[in-house]
Amino acid sequence: MDLDVLHRFVHIARVGNVTRAAGDLHVSQPALSKQIRCLEAEMGAKLFCRDGRGIKLTPAGRAMLQYSHNTLSAWGEAKRAVQGENQQQREQIRLITFVTFAFYLLPSFLVDFCKCYPNLDIEIEQAIKEPVVQQVLERHFDAGIATLPVGHPGLTELPLYVEESVLIVNRKHPLYGRKVVTASEVGEHLLITSSLNATYRAFLWNVFQNQDVQLRVRYIVHYYPIVIKMVKAGLGAGLAPIAALGFVGKEDGSVSVIRIDPPLQRTLGWIELKGIKRSPAVQTFFNYLADYLRKQDLVPSLI
Repeated sequence: MDLDVLHRFVHIARVGNVTRAAGDLHVSQPALSKQIRCLEAEMGAKLFCRDGRGIKLTPAGRAMLQYSHNTLSAWGEAKRAVQGENQQQREQIRLITFVTFAFYLLPSFLVDFCKCYPNLDIEIEQAIKEPVVQQVLERHFDAGIATLPVGHPGLTELPLYVEESVLIVNRKHPLYGRKVVTASEVGEHLLITSSLNATYRAFLWNVFQNQDVQLRVRYIVHYYPIVIKMVKAGLGAGLAPIAALGFVGKEDGSVSVIRIDPPLQRTLGWIELKGIKRSPAVQTFFNYLADYLRKQDLVPSLI
């Protein structure tokens, strides 16, 4: 029995006219008439008879109408109960993350995670270090991913992976083709970097100042794809995390990716409130994320 046919049967009985019912249901009149004939054949009785310019139910049709109402009502209740149960089973994960993780690692991770756990709803916000810490402390999010160390007594810190930044140059740059350059060599060239917020500025300056190197930052932009485009245009050498370079075409050799000695690295990790037990959903997310990061070639895992 097709429930859609029952719906149509009930509607015809209500309006008393097949042509009008067909218009209401957005189907052709011949197709609707054929469905009713098939229903009558299946039931072994005539359900409608002609009544002047319209049709009316036969005794068998009236009995069929009552059972149709009961069947459709029971089906609706069953559907609502199942959907309600499904909603009750859904869990939510609220995560606030560091910018480069949100842009360049999280999307590919979520593709597989969401396929494996379709009943988990995920709310994700991206921000710099300070808002990540504050939002987790104020319990707006279950956890955060930030640069470590955070050093707050109310938070647990779990290192996840090391983010390494590299130098990117185009074919005409004097460093093109090099595998490794020193920090002092980086300081000899005009640089293009992403937004120098306080966290990123402190990271860069600490690494290079320890080598007595003064950076010559010429251009500051908001997104790493723009850094790459400016490098290709010959405006300078770019600094960007390895994880942000997945979109760089390797086949044309238009840019060269060069590691820096000593390595330009910082640790990113999971932060959460101390003494708070993770929900099953958050634990599932954490375990899956840890396993995912172990398998990435671009980011050395610390887990």
